[in-house]
Order: sequence, then C-alpha cells, then structure tokens
Amino acid sequence: AAGSYFMTHKAKAIALLPESCRPPQDYPFVTSGSCHGGFHLLTLRPLKSNGVGGDLWWKDSVWNHDQIHLTGVMYEVAEGAMSASTLDSNWKPESLKVFVQDFQTFLIRKFGSIDAAWDIAFDTDRSGSVNFTEFGMACKATGYVGNATRLWAAFDDDRSGEISREELKIGMSEEQISEIASRSESKAEAAARRKMSSSEPWSSQATALGQ
Repeated sequence: AAGSYFMTHKAKAIALLPESCRPPQDYPFVTSGSCHGGFHLLTLRPLKSNGVGGDLWWKDSVWNHDQIHLTGVMYEVAEGAMSASTLDSNWKPESLKVFVQDFQTFLIRKFGSIDAAWDIAFDTDRSGSVNFTEFGMACKATGYVGNATRLWAAFDDDRSGEISREELKIGMSEEQISEIASRSESKAEAAARRKMSSSEPWSSQATALGQ
C-alpha cells in the first residue's frame, strides 16, 4: 500500500483479505508513515462474500497524503478511542469559518501576525508548505488546545494534503490582522500598567524603610 492515496477513506479499501484471515470484528490499528512524526489509522473489517474474508481501510487518508508501511511495529487502538474520532464528522461552512477566525486571532495575539506564526511555528523547515502532521505539531507547539483536525478541514479545502502561508491567512485581510494585533498590544500595555501600579505601594514602602 506504500504510495497509495485515496481522496476519501470511504471510497475504496486498499486491500482485501482471504477468508483464512477474516477478523472477528472491526480491528483499528496505527502504523507508521514516511513523513516525520507520521502515524496513520487503518481498520480491518470482516467480510463474507466471494471468498473474501475482510478488507483494509486507510481511515485518515482524507487528511494525510503520505506513504504507509505495513511492515514492522503496529499499534492496536485503545478500546473506546474510535468513539472520539472526528474523521466521519461533517461541519457546516459557517462553523468552520468561526473556528478558523478564532484560531487566526489566537495566532495574531500570540505572535503579532500570522506571518510570524507561520515562520516561527509552522514552516520550520522553510519548505513553503506544511502537511497534516506538521500542522498538528505546530498547533501543539503554539499552545492551541482546540480541534486541529477540524481546522485542517477548513484550511485544506482543496484536499491537496498541504497548506501554504496564504491559506493560513484565508479570509483575514491585512487590515483585520493589524487591528487585532493593535488591540492585543493595547491590552498587554494596560496589563503591564496595572501590574506596575499594583507594585508601587510596595516600592514606596521599601523606599520609606530604606530612609
């Protein structure tokens, strides 16, 4: 299956199993990919038709453009983990837009601009694009605690498997970015002034004691 890619994980199984290898039930497991930090979700399903014992599905291929390896160490998915999967979820465009804007605002407040966030946290290898794995790692590095898969669904709208700097800024004008950054700076300055004001009485007392 190395090198295989399917636009949606619902479209086609990547392999069929003989009857002698029929699993007793759906069996999800994780295997490695070729990109750095890449691990992928696959599922074996039992089948009973025409000498076929089951099939193999690459469940996250809709998000990940990668090569998978079916040799070496594989990991069984913990019981109950699949119930929390977002792979089969459908999100309305309006909801995705809100998630994207909230995330972009988070990046601007933290880094000062989306361009700075891209350079510092996302495109660390300066390739000009990031894949799903790199995107997830960058979200974690920035301290974002929301649903990174849901964000990826919005940013990678063309399902190319990569997003660019411009795609990360989608729907956000330079004026909006500047306005959000200015508001963040004003709040930071106000917080600094409050902190200084709260420490002044102690400074005055220390000065008086010193005299």
